[in-house]
Amino acid sequence: MAASSQPNLQNPEILYSRHEVKYETLPKDMEGSDQKDDPALSEDARTLLGLQDEEIDRLTLKQTREFIKKLKIATANVTKLQELRRKLKLHEVKYETLPKDMEGSDQKDDPALSEDARTLLGLLDEEIDRLTLKQTREFIKKLKIATANVTKLQELRRKLKLYVLEKEGRNRGNHASNIVVNIQKKDEYKREQLAALYEDIERTSASIIKMEEDPLPGQLETSIPGFMAKLKKEKERLKNKKCPILFAGETSAGKSSLLNLILGDDILPTSHLSNTSVICEISYAEQRRAKIHYWDETKTPDTIEDGEDFYAELAKKIHTKEERSKKWPYKKAEIFMPLDILKSGLCIVDSPGIGENQEMTGLVLDYLVEAFAFIYVINSANAGGVQTDRLQALLREVANRKSPDEQQLFQANAAIFVCNKWDQVPIKERELVKGDTLTKLQTCWDGCNASQLFCMDTAEASYFYKAGYISRDFGRLLDGIEHLVPISLENKVLFSYGWLYNFVTRVLHHLQAFLNQAHKSKVQRMKTYTDIQDRLTKLKKEADQYFEELKAEIESRFESALVTLKQYLMKPEIRERITKWTEPQQPKGHKWADVDTAIRERVVERITHLLEKWEDEHKFFKKLRPELTEKFTSQFRGIERQLTGIENMIARHDTRLSTTSHKDPGEPVNEEEGFFPYDLSLKLKHKIILGVAAPILVPVAVAGAIIALPILGGLKVRQMIDARLAEEKLKKYKNDPINFLRKQSEKVLDEFVKKSKALEKYVRSELSQAYVCLQQLQEAVPRQIKADEAQILSLKDDQREASDYLRFYDPLNEVFVSFKKRLLYFKTIAIRRELKDYEFDDIEIPKTPEIICDSLYCTIFKVVLRKPIGSLQTGSTVCLRKCHVPISHQTIHDHLGVEEAYQYQHHENLVKFYGSTRDFDNVYFILEPLQCSLRCYLQETPTVDWDKTDEEKYMVFLEIMRQVVNGLEYLHSRSMQWVHYDLSLDTVAMDYKDTVKLTNIGHRRMLKIDPTEPRENILRYSHLPHEVLADPPTTYTLTSDMYSVGIMMWEMWTGKRAFEDEITANPTKFQTMSDFIQFCEDRRPGLEYFYSNGASEVSSRHAETWLKTLRICWDPEPSTRLTCKGWLALTSKDSMLSDGLYIHEKHF
Repeated sequence: MAASSQPNLQNPEILYSRHEVKYETLPKDMEGSDQKDDPALSEDARTLLGLQDEEIDRLTLKQTREFIKKLKIATANVTKLQELRRKLKLHEVKYETLPKDMEGSDQKDDPALSEDARTLLGLLDEEIDRLTLKQTREFIKKLKIATANVTKLQELRRKLKLYVLEKEGRNRGNHASNIVVNIQKKDEYKREQLAALYEDIERTSASIIKMEEDPLPGQLETSIPGFMAKLKKEKERLKNKKCPILFAGETSAGKSSLLNLILGDDILPTSHLSNTSVICEISYAEQRRAKIHYWDETKTPDTIEDGEDFYAELAKKIHTKEERSKKWPYKKAEIFMPLDILKSGLCIVDSPGIGENQEMTGLVLDYLVEAFAFIYVINSANAGGVQTDRLQALLREVANRKSPDEQQLFQANAAIFVCNKWDQVPIKERELVKGDTLTKLQTCWDGCNASQLFCMDTAEASYFYKAGYISRDFGRLLDGIEHLVPISLENKVLFSYGWLYNFVTRVLHHLQAFLNQAHKSKVQRMKTYTDIQDRLTKLKKEADQYFEELKAEIESRFESALVTLKQYLMKPEIRERITKWTEPQQPKGHKWADVDTAIRERVVERITHLLEKWEDEHKFFKKLRPELTEKFTSQFRGIERQLTGIENMIARHDTRLSTTSHKDPGEPVNEEEGFFPYDLSLKLKHKIILGVAAPILVPVAVAGAIIALPILGGLKVRQMIDARLAEEKLKKYKNDPINFLRKQSEKVLDEFVKKSKALEKYVRSELSQAYVCLQQLQEAVPRQIKADEAQILSLKDDQREASDYLRFYDPLNEVFVSFKKRLLYFKTIAIRRELKDYEFDDIEIPKTPEIICDSLYCTIFKVVLRKPIGSLQTGSTVCLRKCHVPISHQTIHDHLGVEEAYQYQHHENLVKFYGSTRDFDNVYFILEPLQCSLRCYLQETPTVDWDKTDEEKYMVFLEIMRQVVNGLEYLHSRSMQWVHYDLSLDTVAMDYKDTVKLTNIGHRRMLKIDPTEPRENILRYSHLPHEVLADPPTTYTLTSDMYSVGIMMWEMWTGKRAFEDEITANPTKFQTMSDFIQFCEDRRPGLEYFYSNGASEVSSRHAETWLKTLRICWDPEPSTRLTCKGWLALTSKDSMLSDGLYIHEKHF
């Protein structure tokens, strides 16, 4: 690491200026805080306090030891650098040694905050919690805070925190409820828009069902069984305004207290002696009431009406002080409250916990799948931290759900975890406890990250809330809810969108297959049938071989894992830990059955703990699961491509036979567009994001998080033996308990490793993700092959005339094409598709922004960031690309094609894409900072001088154009579809490192030109080839880019705009765009600039090379123009210095 990255230990001011608490401003004369040994923090201690954890992690061994020595930190025999750094982090800051001379300031006379107030506001809550009683009283005295008769330190500290909240303006208002209601309203709007699309498509699909004599309904039913019922089900789900927020968690973790805090009312009893024993569903009503449902559904639910004893009566029904193992007669309580937060359909669900019993866990899971949000409360006061077994049980239940739909609706990375009772965790241990909690959550809750974990004391937050303020910790939780909950909601909308999009594309596939029949004779139909059937037969064999290979791969990994674990458990030191007993551990019991059960339970606990520890250290299965899944999916792409090709053969449609065009002129051509079993034009990862890949791939985030250890419980089952033998075993145990326990433990261990199937089941369970993936693939591929066989057989036997196909299916096809565009438009506008989407308010647009590039289709200009984006910080200047045409369902294909081009093309000469943002119907691309356009750069940069020699100009221009063509070469080589589009000196930019950046990336399409465009606009098109401008135009392709390369070379060399002289000199000749189009068909810009003083020879060898190259680029015949590779070859050093440059004679 460079020396500059090391902390400057000689200048502590630099270090603790980064720290939130400015220790150097603390009061110097705090009465009652003088210490016998050290009256103030040492300079070294203050320097250490100013260091961030990552800065401590950069300290060298010498620097670390120097701190430890000066601060007299006990290290025992610690020598490793990492452990020494940990000692520094754990070093307790002694706030009681704060400086003495605190000078008071009368706030009443001073409109600004006093020094004392500013000092207090600079402290974190945890730092206030470290203040001594004397220090706390001194702050209260100086700041004149009313305390009444409060004497306890904790309550006095709360007074200080309340003062801070007041000064920070953290008034509660309706902040909590407003956040939740606003989130819900946005979600409701999206649902309404998508539900309207569902209704339109359902109505049209119903008309298809009525086509009784037509084969289309039957084909659709085979392709998507029960599609009408599914359409209706999804539509109703979207229309359902009931939005549950599910609260779950550990025993006595304070779920009800947190729930009451968010609701802003003490609805649920919060006694520490009682347990929530039923599902509590809290909804809106104008008057309080409750309905209590029994497990026995034959019983009439109990009702509780509003009254003075309402809460007391409710508590009797929903809370119990009995053991949870005893089944409570009540299943669910519907509680109705007149709260504004519930008015819009919000439903709060308080659950009794996860994993308590099978019935209740199933009930909780029903809510979880449709939950608006999932908040899990952890009891931080518990020894050992988070109870991972509860979360594992929940994920196991999610994964065991048979419906892939329900798995897709569950969003594990949007759950919220709250470490409650945080005040009971010792201050110096909090960072370690938080880190340990996060590690455990990540072990059992795949995809969990630090942004999902919140630490707070609900009791303290409630105290502040009742006083009219939101505590800092509760504020952070509300911010988390505001950020994470929309992710979960959007996932549900995205799933509904994905299903409908898949349905529409399947309908289009079948419609286009019928339209494809229109221009085929019987002989052609038979040949198509034979060709496709042959390919399907071949694919069946390849798929069978593929599945056998996958199965063998899983079994190989299974055997390897099994051997590895057996060797681990048989190691002497591990065996000793499992079978060793001490006297306090001896089981108690008068019957052998009880002793035997206790032995087995203890051994299973030890094996479980060791296997968890082994996996935690080696990450064996955590690494193996995604590795296998990726291997499966990568190998599956070959089969996927073949199925795509087969379905393209079935549905390939010649639009010339249609009464209307099925391909939007602006729609990108997709050579491999397919429909198995969902739209294969999407990349695999996007199918998973859309939620449309469920029948093909298991949701990795869920299945990958299952912990298989509970299957070891089978070892706990006691062995049934006769009474005599049981008596003998009990006698042996009592005679020599320690030795007997060891031998029995060894038997149980050997049974687990060698004889029983428990270890095998454990390994298979850990690999269940791969097994399920294989099973789903084995089901999906044959099902699709069978559907394709049925479809081609039906098409072969269909004897209708071409006119019948067009009359029946062409109008319907147009309707579903429109549906598809509307769906894509909805997704683009309403759904934050990926993490690269940002809020429009994160961007500050100047009143008169500086324009970088202004092309025919978009404008790129400079803006300032209000929030960080990627590696760019707040206040950074970036560029924003705004399309001239607002996005609509008519232009959606064009927009998506352009966005894909920006997002997935990466080259040093292509502008970097940071993400997108939306403002109504405008979608903006956020691009890297750019300096100016290439034309502006050439005009203003001192290195570019048209009065220089030809050789000097050549070398400068060649370097620039090489970067342009290098970027084009990358773009063209990636796909025949990608071009720069509208390439000119005005649409190419320079960044601040003087690197060329192509900015107008897009797909091939036709340019729509108005031939009546006035004369003053002609120069906007003068860099484009005639075939693109002509009427009718041809598609802008790779050769169009190369024509523009020639124009750019001419403009660079001459310092002029192409055709500007001709247009200026002949105002009457060039009245409209049509005049210019006719003129440029066989003409190019003048070449006199390459000759000296009217001479017949080119002015220099460099000018000749430049001229010859650009002339091949703008050749009238597109097919003979230079390619990017050809341009780079012709302008290479060897080519430039050679005696001749081979050019076809037609270019002269």
